[in-house]
Amino acid sequence: MNQKTLLIIVGVIIILGIIVLGIRFLSGPEDNWICVNGEWIKHGQPESSMPTTPCPGANINNSDQIENQNYSNVVEELRPYAGLLQKELADWFMAVTSTKEFNLSDFKKIREEDFKPELIKLTYPVYLNLETDAKKYLSPDKSRYVLIYHDQPDTGVDLCLKGDEGVNLFWCGTSCGFNKVIWLDDEKFVIDGMYWDNDDNVVPQLWFYNLTNNKNYYFEKQAIITNPIVVAKPIAYTDISSPIEIEGKAVGNWYFEASFPIKLLNASGKEIASTVAQAQSDWMTTEYVPFKANLQFKIDKDQEGKLIFMNDNPSGSPENQKQVEFSVNLKVEQMTIKVFFGNEQKNPGAMDCSIVFPVERKIIKTTATAKAAIEELLKGPNEEEHNTGYFTSINSGVALQKITIKDSTAYADFDEQLEFQVGGSCRVAAINSQIVTTLKQFSSIKNVVISINGRTEDILQP
Repeated sequence: MNQKTLLIIVGVIIILGIIVLGIRFLSGPEDNWICVNGEWIKHGQPESSMPTTPCPGANINNSDQIENQNYSNVVEELRPYAGLLQKELADWFMAVTSTKEFNLSDFKKIREEDFKPELIKLTYPVYLNLETDAKKYLSPDKSRYVLIYHDQPDTGVDLCLKGDEGVNLFWCGTSCGFNKVIWLDDEKFVIDGMYWDNDDNVVPQLWFYNLTNNKNYYFEKQAIITNPIVVAKPIAYTDISSPIEIEGKAVGNWYFEASFPIKLLNASGKEIASTVAQAQSDWMTTEYVPFKANLQFKIDKDQEGKLIFMNDNPSGSPENQKQVEFSVNLKVEQMTIKVFFGNEQKNPGAMDCSIVFPVERKIIKTTATAKAAIEELLKGPNEEEHNTGYFTSINSGVALQKITIKDSTAYADFDEQLEFQVGGSCRVAAINSQIVTTLKQFSSIKNVVISINGRTEDILQP
């Protein structure tokens, strides 16, 4: 082998050695943890345990690792169970947290018979079905359990520690609910629940109990808007009469161009009025936006009704149409008028036949007040008024055919029944006085002309 060939071989060996050393250097220590696709992977046989710091690119929903910057508000005791809790109770680690000490001796003591054991299902794990009355959640070693019960109007959670003794952890009425219990180990469990706020929206809650150190951690998240319309005025099932003011708040996407329609249905489901609600602030949001509206309607009798709040749906597509129903009691708008009768007790012997006395009547509000007053007069006294001495001199069955008002004079035309078998000056004076006085209660009427079938002469002769 000549010297030139030898130098070439030595050079190749040196180059290969440099390449091997470079690969080894760049690949890091042989026994170590390396990050691959967001996960820590063993390289060789590292002596240290898997790093607790996040692996760049890690998917926290598919890993038990805790990304501290996202979970800075999570209590340290819960972090080992992040994988389980994220799977069972997604997003809870983004909630607002509070912590407090507790002592089981401070809770109300209960006994096994208070649990309604005949309703308890002894399986582990078990998930709550609110259609049943009670569910028991056993600890892994079955030495204790947490009971959720739903017994209208009460809802609550009990913890049985040993034997037939236990404590009541929660109690509430229909304003809250509990979904399930998850035992993390024999000493720790979480309770998933919620309550309904003043707007009937769901506020998710989570409690974490550590029986080892008697600590209770509470989590609460922002309310989930389940009620797109909250009506402040009128109040549901209360009496309303026309006109009404409607006030409340609706989520921003209920509006279009800052408004949405409202309909009023009567007891038969027929639309009797409609209006448009106007946003009172910026409606380009997913939060609640206050609104106001005014609505006028006409009905002839008291009845049940429904206000229908419809989302503004410019496309007109049925699949985009939403509505919220709101029950109310529709009341006829009333006004008070007076009618005038004789009274045997107040004017005994009727020494002056023209003296008449007022009684008040409530009628459906109308602009034709003179006509309404005469029609009410022709009905005569009711039973209560009769019992207190009131009487009428006008024949029963009389009909008002027409009434007009011109230049402060009311022209009232009746049918012939008004003078049927009427005799005597006293009665004629009483009839005239009842009609004239009833009409003159209105400031727009100064004079009254009475006619029968258009005749003004020779009527109501004594």
